Formats: sequence, C-alpha cells, structure tokens
Amino acid sequence: MAHVTEADVHAQSLDGTVVLTLCGEIDLENAGRMRERIAAAVPHPAQGIVVDLSGVSHIDSAGIRLLFDLASRLGERRLGVAIVAPSHTLLRELLDVVRLSSVATVFETVDEALRRRSVTG
Repeated sequence: MAHVTEADVHAQSLDGTVVLTLCGEIDLENAGRMRERIAAAVPHPAQGIVVDLSGVSHIDSAGIRLLFDLASRLGERRLGVAIVAPSHTLLRELLDVVRLSSVATVFETVDEALRRRSVTG
C-alpha cells in the first residue's frame, strides 16, 4: 500500500497581503496538488504573498521546486514573495543550501515578514 503524504494550506488576507500557512509534508506525491491549492488561494489583486513554512515537517526536491516556481510566477505578476522559516531548523538550513533567498526573502516569523512588507511595499 502506497504511503500518502498529507499537507494542508490555509490562506488569509491581511491588508492586501495573502498569508499562506503550509503544514505537513510537501513532496513529489502531493506537490502538484499543493501548487493548485496555492494558486486557487491567491487572488489576482493581492499585493504580496507570505508563505509560512513553520508547520512543514518534511519537504523534498519537488517541494523546493514548488517554492522556486511560486516565487518566479508571482514575481512575473510583480508580487513580492516572503518565506517564513524559523532559523536553527533543518528546513531553514535546506532553504539556505538551495539559495531560496535568491528569489524570495526569508524571514523568521510571519509578523516580521508582514512588518517588512509594509515598510518596503
């Protein structure tokens, strides 16, 4: 029997910025579904996106590719993408190794990402 990985996306809008909270495991098995759910959660008039990965317990190369694609696609729409990943975690180390910061700003907390967006946005 195949292992089915579980992941969830919760979206909320705060002053024109959409905060996406991702939880669970993001991998090859569910990255396509996650991409569709994220796309459906981001309205066209959004001013920016904050992707909170604090609740992600596992991510593989398909999940990393999803983050790069998301930053690239939203960048084409002139939307800033901020990623939240607490430092001193395996996830943050992985994001540093793959240089996700080359396409999106990585923050410690959602509050910090929203504050910084309101200053620069």
